[in-house]
Formats: sequence, C-alpha cells, structure tokens
Amino acid sequence: MLTHQVIKEITKTMNEVNFAGFETRVRSMIITLMEQPLRKMQQNDEVISKLGDSLRKNIRRTHEMEFII
Repeated sequence: MLTHQVIKEITKTMNEVNFAGFETRVRSMIITLMEQPLRKMQQNDEVISKLGDSLRKNIRRTHEMEFII
C-alpha cells in the first residue's frame, strides 16, 4: 500500500507540473486570441468617435447656414 501511495503522489506531482505548463500556454493563447478583437474594437471605436465628431460639426454648420439664410 505504501508503494501505491508513493506512485500516486509522484503521478499527482508530475500531472501538476505538466498541467502548470499547459495552463500557462493555454492562458497565453487565450490572451493572444482576445487581444486581436480588442484592438480591432478599439480602432473601430476611434473611427466611430471621429465620424460622430464630424457629423456633429456638419450638423452645426448646416444649422448656422440655415440661420444665416
């Protein structure tokens, strides 16, 4: 029974070591995969903000022109 426990502990330790390396690789892969869409969302947000600013300016100019006319 003692031999069985030793083998069990060694196997458990080996699995934990292997899983720790695997977990780090999976975490790195997930972060990399999430990073790309987040960057794209940030770029889209910047474009949408610029379009919104431009639209506001154009609406303001249109109102000013209507007031002048």
